[in-house]
Amino acid sequence: MPVIAFPQWGDQVTDAVYLVDVFKTGVRKCRGEAENKVITRDEVEKCLLEATVGFKATEMKQNALKWKAAAEEAVAEGGSSDRNIQAFVDEVRTRSAGITGKSTSAIEADLDLASKVELVESKLVES
Repeated sequence: MPVIAFPQWGDQVTDAVYLVDVFKTGVRKCRGEAENKVITRDEVEKCLLEATVGFKATEMKQNALKWKAAAEEAVAEGGSSDRNIQAFVDEVRTRSAGITGKSTSAIEADLDLASKVELVESKLVES
């Protein structure tokens, strides 16, 4: 889905740069009040048409689909996001073992017990 970026303040400006210039999935409007400009109905209509009709709209949609596929691949089992979160969890466990003096297997046993307790508690709440 193409985006019409109309940044006003803060990180919206940076987000607009990424959406339009880096990811190429949107059209950027000026910053309105921040630039002392009034956005006319004609300008909004032009932007909407640019984002929905024609070659540039097709290109933006293809880019959006490309980024969607990349995101799905990253969060799938074995994907880069999956691997990174697992590396983070492993690092936390390792550091926790160093602080508590417990082995990582003891920490895993504690986590396993905690998840079992949560499961039992959720079953009790349901009934």
